[in-house]
Amino acid sequence: MAVKPWVLGLTLAFCLAGGVSAQTGQNRTDTPFFLFPHAQSDELSGNWRFSWTNFLYQPRLSDDHSLNRPVRYSGRSPSYQAIAPPANALLELVRDAREWNETSGPVFVAKSTTLIAPQPDPGPPDIAEPEPPVASPGEPIDPPIDPPADSITPVIGPIVDIGEIPYVPMPDPLSDASVARFLQQASFGIRPGDIERFQELGIEGWLEWQRDLPRSEHLPLLNEWYRSSTDQRQQDRADVWWHHALNGEDQLRQRMAFALSQILVVSRVHGKLNMSAKVLANYYDLLSEHALGNYRNLLELVTLSPAMGSYLSMMGNKQANLSNNRFPDENYAREVMQLFSIGLEQLNPDGTVKRDANGNTIPTYTQADIEALARVFTGWSVAEYWCSKCDDFPSWFGSMQADETLHDNNEKWILGEYFPAGQGIEADMAQAMDMLFEHPNTPAFISHQLIQRLTHSNPSPAYVRRVADAFRDNGDGVRGDLFAVVSAILMDPENQPKRSPEPRKIREPLIAMTSLARALQLRGDERMVDYFESYSSFGQAPLAAPSVFNFFRPDYRQGEVALQGLASPELEILAWSTFVQFNNRLWAVIQSRDSGPAGTLYYSDASLESLLKRPEYYLFWIDRNLMAGRMSSSLKQRLLDHMAAIPASELGRRIEEPLYLAVTSPEFLYQE
Repeated sequence: MAVKPWVLGLTLAFCLAGGVSAQTGQNRTDTPFFLFPHAQSDELSGNWRFSWTNFLYQPRLSDDHSLNRPVRYSGRSPSYQAIAPPANALLELVRDAREWNETSGPVFVAKSTTLIAPQPDPGPPDIAEPEPPVASPGEPIDPPIDPPADSITPVIGPIVDIGEIPYVPMPDPLSDASVARFLQQASFGIRPGDIERFQELGIEGWLEWQRDLPRSEHLPLLNEWYRSSTDQRQQDRADVWWHHALNGEDQLRQRMAFALSQILVVSRVHGKLNMSAKVLANYYDLLSEHALGNYRNLLELVTLSPAMGSYLSMMGNKQANLSNNRFPDENYAREVMQLFSIGLEQLNPDGTVKRDANGNTIPTYTQADIEALARVFTGWSVAEYWCSKCDDFPSWFGSMQADETLHDNNEKWILGEYFPAGQGIEADMAQAMDMLFEHPNTPAFISHQLIQRLTHSNPSPAYVRRVADAFRDNGDGVRGDLFAVVSAILMDPENQPKRSPEPRKIREPLIAMTSLARALQLRGDERMVDYFESYSSFGQAPLAAPSVFNFFRPDYRQGEVALQGLASPELEILAWSTFVQFNNRLWAVIQSRDSGPAGTLYYSDASLESLLKRPEYYLFWIDRNLMAGRMSSSLKQRLLDHMAAIPASELGRRIEEPLYLAVTSPEFLYQE
């Protein structure tokens, strides 16, 4: 039987991302471990069978069974198997989170509820009907309604093949689960009070509020934190990024800036920029300033940015001199078309590829177009273009300046458009920017990439068309309005919660970590000093892509994903080393309770301690704030079993271990 589009590639990735305890017969492991899946098709039944047979990494257990950091383990585990229908291999991991309601059809098990006032201590754990948890100051909690005595939501009726379930109407858009899901996409994670504020403002009100908030700037804070050595300064710049991602109120702007930084790529992996952390911070501020503005303005400012001019070698570009065998540098001319505006192939309005009469794709530009556009980009530079450490030169913090004497003022033909001779360097630049911005490819090309970064790795052509239409016209006749674009992405009908085997995307490691850190409200007595180990823990870091093609390509695909013509961009960086480092960093953050040395962050466990009187309430907090109400009942049961094995007196373990199990499970990285 044919494999569903996402069955193998994404299933492997999600399983590799982490694990939870497994149970086989009478033998159960109550500690987290990482599982490697082996997939095999049963040709007779059409089922896919997944067997986990090797421990790859297992947390070391001390004599008292306390959990320590993961280490290499070479033993073998009992075999654990899950048999799923062919359309349901990945969602076998989470299918227990759903039920079939005989009266209203398929619904989520984890239902959001209204706020219930704090109640007294509910009493000993054997009470059949526990009371709601005590809400800690500043952290409202929505407890489950009437949880059963065993604290596990029962499955009502048969578990149906999720591959057979049709779409269902969107639930209440202001329910806790819906809002949490929206904030996962539009921000760096949920902090206490975020859901309630969103519910008060409504979707459009929240978006407008975010648009109008003051901007969190990187460069001013970096000036305060700037240390002496090159490596320290890049750590400082990353720390500023973390500070704004975790604490900045302008979450939508900062999340869009991060998405744009993966399209309009500039990176520290470059000689001058590696030694110029302030120049990079200034570039990021440029992105955040225009993240909800107009793409035409942003494209020109990026083109004239000294950071971009240095990174893609446009700075100091000169007109041809045939006697010296000198020709304009073509690097930026190529990348601004290929990556920043029109792409390689002509597109339909919905982003699908146009084809000629023979079925071949149609290139958007030729080598002659690249050479002519390179001539447009001559004559731009800064006074101190020769610097190696450029943070001390003011010219690197504005736009590059025009020098007519170095510009090619001859006529040019680019993409079929005529550039007249002698119109001047600035007119040539303005015409080139207008040409790329107005090109019919640009709305769909940019919209598709922004959708991928925020909501969906494989948006339908209809989804892309609707967002691209918002790019073409925001409703007031304005083209390129990025606020209209991101609003269209987030509020599109295709971005509704649904019951379908088709995956949305997986979280990037950085986004997953910010989600955990914001939920825990990490804070410190002093500024952090590389607390997150930014350049070694995630396979990515702000403005640190290995090339202009970002950390991963938007069309990256492998295995069954490739065979089905789908993309899975984030999988390109999810190597073994990334998984180990990322999970180790998750464990380090979870252990940062109550206090920490200078330069580190920590969280207060007081608000979580009250929830431990009823373990199901602690899991509800994890589910609500980290998984948007999607935690499966099987994962809940495993976490409850694990908590039941920890003595009540061991508060640290009861907080840390279930949380670590949850955030290293595949379900945490899955974004519906």
